[in-house]
Amino acid sequence: YYSPFFRGGFDGYFKETAKQEMNLGDTTIEAFGIFVNWLYTQKVEDNMHELPDDTTLVELWILADYLQTPCLTNDTIRKLDNSRLLRKGSTIVL
Repeated sequence: YYSPFFRGGFDGYFKETAKQEMNLGDTTIEAFGIFVNWLYTQKVEDNMHELPDDTTLVELWILADYLQTPCLTNDTIRKLDNSRLLRKGSTIVL
């Protein structure tokens, strides 16, 4: 529903359609895990229900862009910006 990338890959005329598997070798397990969690919860959080570190957020943002999920791309960049502001001592409410 959220990713035209997967819809096209699994419903189209690609080798992934027949095999029903896809290699996403350019991502991390952590970023993909957060992606899957987000599909069900709409929350950008790790498996401990915490905000991922900035590196993982950047990896997630790249993955979300690659998988054509603009809602997750936007959520991730907001979390990354909020994380940056909190490190500086500022407080924002999103």
